[in-house]
Amino acid sequence: MSGNIHVLQGCIKLPKTPDEWRKEAELFEQVSGFPNCIGAIDGKHVEIKKPAHSGSFYFNYKKTFSIVLMVVVNANLEFLMVDVGQNGRVSDGGVFSNTTFAKLLSEGNLQIPQSRVVVPGEESLPYVL
Repeated sequence: MSGNIHVLQGCIKLPKTPDEWRKEAELFEQVSGFPNCIGAIDGKHVEIKKPAHSGSFYFNYKKTFSIVLMVVVNANLEFLMVDVGQNGRVSDGGVFSNTTFAKLLSEGNLQIPQSRVVVPGEESLPYVL
């Protein structure tokens, strides 16, 4: 990474058990009608002054210099995960894939419950973000 910007990653209120994830999904379904949703992900470019000697490292598609704030929130808009500081040139997908959360997710270490039947008589569906 160039300049004086550092990446901050952290989990604020990450569920630790399948039952806690199911409660998050139940809340999402109550609030939005979206079953098996355990969180919402979004990224936001935070405009910055170009760091010295950084070239185009922080230059984004909006033609400004930025760092990216990426979060996962629950249905109450409470942070489950926060990542800030990736350079603005990286896409949201790239930022997400570089988070500790994504690593834990891909390794199966988040304790997300197994798929469940949402509509009786239909196939089970996975929990999703």
